[in-house]
Amino acid sequence: MNTQKLTLLFIALVGMFASSTATAAGTFYTGSGNATGPYLVGQYFPGGGGTSNPTFLSNTSTPSSNLLKPYEVAVDAAGNVYVADFGHNQIGKYDALTHLYTQNFLSSITGAWGLAISGNTIYVGSYGSGTVAAYDLTTKAAAAGFTTITGLTNPTNLLLDGSGNLYVANYGADLVAKYSAAAGGTATDASFISFHHASGLAMDAAGNIYVSSDLTTTIGKYTIAGVSAGFNPSYITGTPQNVYGLAIDTAGYLYDTDYN
Repeated sequence: MNTQKLTLLFIALVGMFASSTATAAGTFYTGSGNATGPYLVGQYFPGGGGTSNPTFLSNTSTPSSNLLKPYEVAVDAAGNVYVADFGHNQIGKYDALTHLYTQNFLSSITGAWGLAISGNTIYVGSYGSGTVAAYDLTTKAAAAGFTTITGLTNPTNLLLDGSGNLYVANYGADLVAKYSAAAGGTATDASFISFHHASGLAMDAAGNIYVSSDLTTTIGKYTIAGVSAGFNPSYITGTPQNVYGLAIDTAGYLYDTDYN
C-alpha cells in the first residue's frame, strides 16, 4: 500500500478497500474491508501523540461496531467519529465522551459512502440512490435550508472547503461536481473537473484539489478554479493504484490508500 512520506501509515490495511480522513489535530482514521472482511476503522497518529490502533472500531472491538464495508469516516469538532457503513446502508457514530458506538445513527441510506462535516451539519452521499443529503447532528433531521442533491451517478467521496463549497466525486459520471452548501446545495458546476472514475478527494491549505481514481495510477491536482495543475508524484513509494481515499495532514503531506 502506497503513501507519500509515511509508507507504513496504512500497512495494517494491506489488500483491503480503504478510505481515509484526517482531523485538524493530525489524527487519521481509515475505513477498510474487502468483500469478505474483516471490516475495520483504524486510528493512526502519524505525527506522534498517540498509539496507532488498526482495530479502533471492529466487530470484535469494545464497543463492537458490527461494521459491514465501512467506506468513509468523518470526525466532528468534538472528536466524535462517524462511519459510512455501506453494507448496512447507514451511518454509525462513535461518541468521543461515552466511547459508545451507535450503529444506526442515520439509517436508510442506500450504499452510504461520502461524508463531510461542517459545524453541526453532516453531508451524506448515497452511492445507490445518487444523492447527497444534509442532516443536523443534534436532531438527525434534514438540515434546514439544504435541498438534497439528486441525479448523481454513484457518488463516492465528498469534500468541503472553507467557503462553503461542496465537492462530490461523481464516480459513475467521471466527474467532480461542485455545489454551494452555503446556498442550500445549489449547483455551481456539475462538471467542475473531468476525471475518470473520480474516487478520492482532498484539499491542501492553498486550496488545490487532489483527485484519485480507483482504475488508474493517476492522482490529479487542480486549482480552486478547477484548472489542472498537473501532479508529479515523485515522492510516492511505488505507483498508486486503485486509490479510493486521499487525505492531507497538517504538515501538507498527501496520503493515499491503495487497494492493491
